[in-house]
Amino acid sequence: MSVGLIYRYFPSKEELFLELFISGAPLVLQALAAAPADERIREALRRRGDDLRGFSVAFTADAIHRGEMDPATDVDEVAATTTMLLDGALVAVAEQGGDLDRDGVRDRVVRTVIAASGLHPAAR
Repeated sequence: MSVGLIYRYFPSKEELFLELFISGAPLVLQALAAAPADERIREALRRRGDDLRGFSVAFTADAIHRGEMDPATDVDEVAATTTMLLDGALVAVAEQGGDLDRDGVRDRVVRTVIAASGLHPAAR
């Protein structure tokens, strides 16, 4: 699939990331349950966490560069907090079961990150 085709379905890298996160939630929840008994799963979850933090670092640094966030923002702290927030969203997804409100979960995550990070909502 070309990059252009991806952006036809997802208007931004943020939307793509959130869709992948929400769509993959059931699999991650199963991995979390199996992790205590399997080192390979724990390592996969560590890599997933590293990937989430890496995305958040890049997203935050980009927002600072665009002037949407205060240059004094602690990028690593925002990345760690965002990763924890996204993992907490997994619990919300699990609680909703078959009645998953993807837009509601996404919007709550985005609103919380905006409020906590000082991102200017008008710049989104």
